[in-house]
Amino acid sequence: MLNQANIQSVTPLWVEVAVNNGFVHNPKYYSPCKPNQFLSGVVLTILDVPELDVQLISNEIKKYGGQIRNDLTEDTTHLICIDPRGAQYKHCIDHRIPVVLPQWLDDSLRWMEKLDSRAYQFPTPIVYNPAKPPTLFSYPTLEHLTNNIGQTLFDQIIYFGTDIHIKDDFKSRLVQSIKRAGGTVSTEYNPQVTIVILKYRSTPEAIQAYEDHKWIASLWWLTNTLAREYMLSPLSTLLDYPLPPGGIPGMEHLSISITGYKNIARDFLRRLIIHTGAVFNPLMDSNATHLICGSKKSEKYKETCHRDIKVVNHLWLEETFMLWKVLDCQNERYSYIGEDVLNQMVGRTHLLQNKLDLWMNPQTMPDYLKSKHAYEIINMDEKGSVDIVKPRKAALKAIRVLNSIVMPDANAYEKELRSAHSSSKKNADIASQRKKQKT
Repeated sequence: MLNQANIQSVTPLWVEVAVNNGFVHNPKYYSPCKPNQFLSGVVLTILDVPELDVQLISNEIKKYGGQIRNDLTEDTTHLICIDPRGAQYKHCIDHRIPVVLPQWLDDSLRWMEKLDSRAYQFPTPIVYNPAKPPTLFSYPTLEHLTNNIGQTLFDQIIYFGTDIHIKDDFKSRLVQSIKRAGGTVSTEYNPQVTIVILKYRSTPEAIQAYEDHKWIASLWWLTNTLAREYMLSPLSTLLDYPLPPGGIPGMEHLSISITGYKNIARDFLRRLIIHTGAVFNPLMDSNATHLICGSKKSEKYKETCHRDIKVVNHLWLEETFMLWKVLDCQNERYSYIGEDVLNQMVGRTHLLQNKLDLWMNPQTMPDYLKSKHAYEIINMDEKGSVDIVKPRKAALKAIRVLNSIVMPDANAYEKELRSAHSSSKKNADIASQRKKQKT
């Protein structure tokens, strides 16, 4: 007779992994009795991160069912590194073992779920592409369609979905720009189409394009791409992908204002507020519940000291949209308000493929509310662009350890800006002095 005390309960994943590996893992990493074992089955080898940091995060990884190896082993499921080089990197690429940035682990721990690693995965992680950043340009205007001469859309066949409604003169100019960029436009959906432009995700056209493995993108992605003069995944920034058909449950009760963000960054956040289902409150009147704040110097920020208004940075709004749930405003990540830095960081949040997959199946589609506040804001006169800040190595190394703040390098970046400004001023002064000496 079996001794019940010696019987251990495991999840089916324990059996699956054992069959794949040819040996068994310690059952403690596959316990159905422990909560939040979202890293169960994950075996990590970590490079390019200080040993002390690895030791600090090791316990947290194990807490959620993950394991760490000091070197590559036959059961390694992920290699975490910053620099795509070396024998271990090559081995993993050759053997199709995912090689991911530390941000994948960071974000998985932050949001308490094992995220799809494709956005973080070498050789081309979309979350880190300094050579080709997902620069934001104004909402689609004729201005962006005049000077494009590069073959940005070479050999691409583009189809505009039936939910794209734009004026004939604008579409005519847009088609001309696509042709100048090396692409063609198809008037009907067919197997040759490579890119489908849609307003909404989860429509029959979107689902068909998804099943056919087409690129699915928004009109803003198309004009952004023509203005950037290079192609990036529509997942690179939140509004380059078609919108959900409604708002996030719970956001309809919020009235949100913005301060400290300018030009395209402000317009991007304004649209994002509306697409979450919240009310955009430009004057921060008596109904305002939240303030998206990029600077403590603003009058709106000072006013919140005397009112019951939650103050957060843009990351709260972007990540609420990305995860499709109302996030906790009290998280230190969202309460950081820097100076002269947050405006330039708008648009860096990317979409996750596994979250988007849910919208393409009626059985898994997330809940949404038809927003009473949804409308288009088109400011044809607004000009300029927001360049995404180039990530630095120090930022990529900043893995979140236990309860540390994951606003990885806003402080460092702010100091860098000041240092660069100071250095530039110093050089200008020296040049001026030399010029005077010569005269």
